[in-house]
Amino acid sequence: MKVKEALPLLENVCSKRFGELFMGHPEDLRTNKGNVGQLLLLYIGLKLDCNLCDFEDGELKTNKALPNGQPLETIFITQISRIIDTLIGENPLSFEESNLYKKIRNIVYLPVVKQSENVADWYFVRVLNINTSDSFLIVESQ
Repeated sequence: MKVKEALPLLENVCSKRFGELFMGHPEDLRTNKGNVGQLLLLYIGLKLDCNLCDFEDGELKTNKALPNGQPLETIFITQISRIIDTLIGENPLSFEESNLYKKIRNIVYLPVVKQSENVADWYFVRVLNINTSDSFLIVESQ
């Protein structure tokens, strides 16, 4: 699935409580920081796999935020220690050829409000598509 196909599906989840979106969700959403993103991928019809990026042409990122969407934590992109040799080794890849660039060139970001102790009350604020491959374009859902 391409990002363009996923955006309307992701916009549809905004402001809906997790209890409505993910009935029967795992109760350990606090333990595995990737669970929220995994649930979201499954919700829009994607399978969990080991591909470099979540979409054919981009990456999904979620993180804890305030109700206005302001992030409350940093976003994990990739583990640099796994790719450091490709970046600064004897024959380094150009940045545009690197896995790091592939992960950040087209990001779909959904801030998630986790102010309640009850996971069923959590919700996504909005969808932001940050596309660096098209002269740096940010598209925000309303």
